[in-house]
Order: sequence, then structure tokens, then C-alpha cells
Amino acid sequence: MKVFFDTSVLVDLDRQKETTVSALEDATRMDTELWISTVTVSEILVGALLRKDHDKATLRAREVLGRFVWQDLDGDAAERTARLMAHLYAAGTPIEYQDVAIAGCALAAHADVLVTENKEHFERFPPLAGKVVAASGLAKKLKGR
Repeated sequence: MKVFFDTSVLVDLDRQKETTVSALEDATRMDTELWISTVTVSEILVGALLRKDHDKATLRAREVLGRFVWQDLDGDAAERTARLMAHLYAAGTPIEYQDVAIAGCALAAHADVLVTENKEHFERFPPLAGKVVAASGLAKKLKGR
């Protein structure tokens, strides 16, 4: 199973949020592919670079990011992102570009599930219907596969 993670989950992982750490441990034990977008990579590195201990924080961030397969925001992902963004604009409910691009990357990667702590954003996209879960619900989703 291919599991795609939003930036919010990696932030919670860095903060050692118990449910998130547990969810990642479950996913690792259950022989899943762990994926993130290069958009998430840039968001995490920006946060690390803005810290006072940026050298140490960047090294740690690279360690964590290296545990995932990265989906580039390539031509396919960009087109999917554009379709998703157009859908939101047409509905009058636009959200931050980064979240739309992460959703586009998850679709380009053919992810089976997208894990986020911002479900209300990602559940707006019809192609992700039934695939969006919070970290706390990941184990149940993995067991139900």
C-alpha cells in the first residue's frame, strides 16, 4: 500500500506527537510505501532553516525526509494540481496552493491513502474521496485494506 503524508504529519512527527509517531511505526511494520511531495520537503526545510539552531535542525530534517519516497511536482502532478485548484476556484472555496500541490502529487503517485491533520482541505477533492485520514486513523485504514 502506498501511503502519502501531508506536511502537517511531518511537523507532528518532529514534535513527537504520540499518535503520529505510532501511526508511522504501524505503517512501517505493515510493509507500506511511505511517500511525500517535494512541496513538503521544501516546507519542512524552510521551517528548519528559520530556527536558531538551523544547522542541526536542517540535518535532522534531512534525516527524516530521507525515510520517504519523494514525488516531484512534475508535469503530471502540476496538471493534476491545476485541475484541483480550478475545481476549488469554481466552487468558491480556494485553499493554500501548497495543500493543492500536495494533493496533486498524491494523485500523481497513485497513493492509496493520504494522511493529514488537515482533513477538511483534502476531503474537498473528489479524486481523494475515501482516501484521506488523520494519523490517528491510519492503522485502521491499513488493517482494512
